[in-house]
Formats: sequence, C-alpha cells, structure tokens
Amino acid sequence: NYSTAADVTRLLKAAMENSTLAEILKTASVDIRSVDGKFVHRLITSNKLLNRFDGVVAGKTGFTSGAGGTLAVLAKNSKADDDFLVVVLGSTNEETRFDTTEALIHWVNEAYRW
Repeated sequence: NYSTAADVTRLLKAAMENSTLAEILKTASVDIRSVDGKFVHRLITSNKLLNRFDGVVAGKTGFTSGAGGTLAVLAKNSKADDDFLVVVLGSTNEETRFDTTEALIHWVNEAYRW
C-alpha cells in the first residue's frame, strides 16, 4: 500500500489524541523488566530528534525498501505556544530524514509568523 505525507499526518494526529500512544511517541528510552524482575532491558527510540533538541515533542520513524526512511514529528514553535507537524518521506539514508526534519523545524520557527 502507499501513504502520502497527508496520510501520515492524520495518523500522527490520531496517535497524539490517544494518551497511551502519545506517551510512547514522547519517550526517548525506557527500562522494562521481565515478569520475575530478573532481567532489565533498555528500549531506546530510533527517533534521534527526541534527544537532539528540545523542539521535538514526539515522533515516529519508519522504513520500508519501497518508501525509504520516513519520519513524522510533533514540534514546538520556539516563539509561540503552538505545535506543528513535520513529515519527511523517502529519505535515502539514516541521517537524511533527521537532518532534513531538523532543518524544516528550524525553518518554520524562523520563517513563519505565529
């Protein structure tokens, strides 16, 4: 199947309206324990922007061989109390989707008048 940036935007909006999914998409890392408490595993998000700068509130990465690397994030406006969504599809390498998304977030914060 195929998804557009608009489709991914709708999915991220819906996920952020669900408190459980929203908390997961905001989590950079978490420790989970086995039922008996003997084993601890640290889960770390593949969304590198959650740790890179404070402007990213939540997000979801993705990859398929047909679509390439994808990233959808909820970002904060640095000058107002508004959030916005950024969706990048079709990245050709691991870092491109993060760098492109970060550049778009900075551009929106500088270029758009809130």
